[in-house]
Amino acid sequence: MGIYKNDNTITWLSINSLPLPSTSKLPPFPVVSSLTDISEYKERQDTLGEQVKLLSAILNIIKTGIAVTDAQGCFVQVNLAYCQMYGYRPEELLGQSFTLFLPPPLRQESIQAHRDFLADNATHSGQWSMQHRDGRILNYPVTENKLLIDESKRFKVMVVTQLSEEVEELPQLFDLTNNDSWLRLLLRQLPVTVLSLDRKGRLTFIEGQHIELLLGLPVEKCLGQSVFEVSPRLTPLIPDFKRALGGETFNKVIVYAGVSFKTKYMPLLKTNEWVGILMVFHDITEQRILKLRLERSMQELELLASHTSIGLMYLEQQQKIVRVNKECADLLGYTQTELLKLSAERLFRTLDDYIHFQQQAGIHLRKEESYDTLLWLRKKEGTYVYSRITVKALSQSNRTLWLLEETNKPEHRPSNTTMSLQTAFWSTTNDAILIMDPLLRILQANPASSKLTGYTPEELVNKSLPELNSGQQNPQFYQSMMDSIIQQGQWQGHLWQRHKNNMAYLCELKLQAFDSATGVASRYLAILSYNHNHNTAFADPLTGLPSRQLFLHKLSKTHALCQRNKKFFAILLIGIDNMSAINIKYGCITGDQFLYTIGQILKSSVRDSDTVARYGGDRFSVNLDEISKPEDACLVSQVMLFKLTQPFVLQEQSVQASVSIGVVVYPEDGTQVDILLERAKQVLEQIQTQGGGQCGFYNSRF
Repeated sequence: MGIYKNDNTITWLSINSLPLPSTSKLPPFPVVSSLTDISEYKERQDTLGEQVKLLSAILNIIKTGIAVTDAQGCFVQVNLAYCQMYGYRPEELLGQSFTLFLPPPLRQESIQAHRDFLADNATHSGQWSMQHRDGRILNYPVTENKLLIDESKRFKVMVVTQLSEEVEELPQLFDLTNNDSWLRLLLRQLPVTVLSLDRKGRLTFIEGQHIELLLGLPVEKCLGQSVFEVSPRLTPLIPDFKRALGGETFNKVIVYAGVSFKTKYMPLLKTNEWVGILMVFHDITEQRILKLRLERSMQELELLASHTSIGLMYLEQQQKIVRVNKECADLLGYTQTELLKLSAERLFRTLDDYIHFQQQAGIHLRKEESYDTLLWLRKKEGTYVYSRITVKALSQSNRTLWLLEETNKPEHRPSNTTMSLQTAFWSTTNDAILIMDPLLRILQANPASSKLTGYTPEELVNKSLPELNSGQQNPQFYQSMMDSIIQQGQWQGHLWQRHKNNMAYLCELKLQAFDSATGVASRYLAILSYNHNHNTAFADPLTGLPSRQLFLHKLSKTHALCQRNKKFFAILLIGIDNMSAINIKYGCITGDQFLYTIGQILKSSVRDSDTVARYGGDRFSVNLDEISKPEDACLVSQVMLFKLTQPFVLQEQSVQASVSIGVVVYPEDGTQVDILLERAKQVLEQIQTQGGGQCGFYNSRF
């Protein structure tokens, strides 16, 4: 508690109250309270909080990637630049191991190297080829430092730089006429040469690896000299210099003295005044040579692949298909483009088949041996083809080559009819079907699971069922579920889940153990569906308000009555502008309570005859039934905006909403319900595009 003193300063007190034993059974009861002055602690806490905010703000505006990991290799701090480099959001990385960026075979080794580095047993924690989220290998320069808080708290700080981007931003970041020594040192480490000219064409800055090649003279003899006279070697570049001095900005690839350069010419500004031009010469010789070699190799590969009767398939990490020939696509019933969108797992009958295949192939490939086997592979239409598969590892690459060839079928072939029916059910049912391991980790998900959860089947794989929890079920809930399925082999009930867009929803879960030949289930089958009873069809389970379906039903009745009696009615579409920020800052549980509170405020702001509904996600809708004049809708919406934007306390935290409201009135803004709703949506989205936090009306005279 904060208490104002006479001098207008605040004393912060910690208050602890306990009841005293009393023989009386009626109030008031005796209580003893102790008050402790914690003003100094509170001041230090506030100061530290401001420092943390300032540090976070600084980290997030710089374009150099910075990440901090603890002794276990888990991220405890990342800035936005680091996340963008690797394709993740900060909340996805915090608490996760840095090995998320590495292929599985390297993870154990990298963790040990990380521990050795923090224990001072190594000068660095290893050079690892980190992967982008989409699978690309990134080789950014990384600087590592140890951060020692005390003997029990050690951290590693990684600084990651995208050199090519930094070079392009040099004219905005540095004043090149000052010749900073550290900038010169940086340029000498890059395959880049930088020159700058003043408006008269005199050289004012020269640094880089190719000075001798470009000028043929020492730097000190060139500075201050006209670029048109300083060296005959620059004669081929004079037309480009004149273009740049004329104010033109352009890029160009040139071959100069046997070296390929990507050149960039741009204005050099100082306090918004054009003082000259900057020229960047980036050596791309090696890149061009590699590109030409790659193109020739690809042409040879295409020629070879088109003249073989064997299906060829290239995979990264034995999972992602990156290249196939036509024979492979024909064998599996796909087009080549369709196969490139699949993972190898989708081509196997079952997940067990795929896991067994990967294990056996891995054993041989680690010994640098090829692996040969016979397997049933799933075709596009759901039938199966019996194939010989030979897997070979490609040297100096994380890719493998699969050779596929149809072979004679065994006597006990699985029934294509049965498999087709199973495949059809898996693909067409409206229920989400998940196959999970005993830890409730998802191994497979059918297409309908995307509609229910918001995640693609690929995104669901390796997530656990508790990870989709909305926060309303505690760990004991899942433990009770597991106890039931272990004892009875099944569980059925309702639970709250969290959609990918953060919306909570109530669903029905049926959980069944199977594949228990050894007496212990190794797989669980989960079927999830919306709780489609009468109440949930017409009422939003989170807020208790009418659902969108019921709102539209009541709106159609209002429309019919007002049309008959020639009355006005209004539709208000309310959108929460900062819902995502609230979920991130306060957590999804507080976010759910926030939505409930918004609904109650809206409900208390209108008449009993009006309808307030949860329109979906972070949107609400209001039907003002039979208003006297259109201006009434303006008044009600302004009152709502005032109430909704007042701060209110949730979970002992002050939460403030930013709200936008789109308003339409019948019949002035339209005579049909669907037209009115569409126009209300247009007004709302226009307001939110402009920054939100206000009411908007389709009829501008309001």
